[in-house]
Amino acid sequence: NIETIDINGKTVNIYAELDAGRTVILDVFATWCGPCWSFYESKVLEDLYREFGPSGTNTLSIYGIEGDDETTYEDLTNETDYSFGDWTEGVEYSIIDDHTFNNLLKIPGFPTIYLIRPDRTLLEVPYTMKEDLAIWQSILNGDKPDNAVFTDINISPRVFCNSNNLPYVSIVNIGSCLLYTSPSPRDRTRSRMPSSA
Repeated sequence: NIETIDINGKTVNIYAELDAGRTVILDVFATWCGPCWSFYESKVLEDLYREFGPSGTNTLSIYGIEGDDETTYEDLTNETDYSFGDWTEGVEYSIIDDHTFNNLLKIPGFPTIYLIRPDRTLLEVPYTMKEDLAIWQSILNGDKPDNAVFTDINISPRVFCNSNNLPYVSIVNIGSCLLYTSPSPRDRTRSRMPSSA
């Protein structure tokens, strides 16, 4: 569980939110991270919060977690040179300035966005999906149409703000059917080779 206080003094308890039937989005970012700022500027979380948060259906809680142990509140509010801008401007959801959750959440780099459903299903959502509000809405609605899968393929060298930047493919199955993989071309070739018995 994540239990802490946000930057405005509000108590945060993730399990309590899940137990109340709300989905939780955790956006773990760093104030100096360009891809994090790009995600923030997309305003997708603000849009979702308005639709699904307390002023909407009240089925969603969002928490922004500044995960770098060396940043300060002044970095969050753009009062230093260690930030892309004011991360609190226009944000109605809670912001937490606490890096101690990085190990608990197994954060591979910044940004990392987790969506946790009330049944404790956890999805890591690629930040590059920020432009597709319909996919976010589908995930939040718990829709599971047959074969509903979205992918994100990114071969950019700046996937995350860390030193282990590798191309990746993300596949998120929001459907009710299992995903199947086919053998690679190399495996298919091996299966056609006569045995040496």
